[in-house]
Amino acid sequence: MSTRKIRRTWTLWRSIEQYPDTESLQESGAVYPGAEGMIKPLWTSPGWIPLWSDPTRPDYIGLDLDPGPAGTPGQIINFGRNEERHFLCAHNFTDLLEFLLAEVTTGAWPATAIVDDDEDEPFPWFGDPEKSFFNTLHDRFETHSRQ
Repeated sequence: MSTRKIRRTWTLWRSIEQYPDTESLQESGAVYPGAEGMIKPLWTSPGWIPLWSDPTRPDYIGLDLDPGPAGTPGQIINFGRNEERHFLCAHNFTDLLEFLLAEVTTGAWPATAIVDDDEDEPFPWFGDPEKSFFNTLHDRFETHSRQ
């Protein structure tokens, strides 16, 4: 996401907190087994900063600057409208970039570009836009949480 879109998205999510049913939304948040205590079981948090968005829905991979008691500030998590259950995508930004690089260089997840209605130019995307990168990260989380 561009820095402009990151700011716009973060501001939009903060405006959701003004709605009267925010408390029930927050209670709908959960974490996957293996991420308990690392990520707060909330629907949204001001400390969650989006970095990547799913081009087909308002879901994000981003920095968690508001981790659970067993988490680490700066860990990378999933969140968004359709991502009520959270998992640890990477321990930090460097770990995420190393994973992305390995996926691209091995051909497992080829680099492409995608056009977003909110952007003027195509932007880099990992893999086939018809497939969700969130699923690839979740598979990685599942593999690591079983070890």
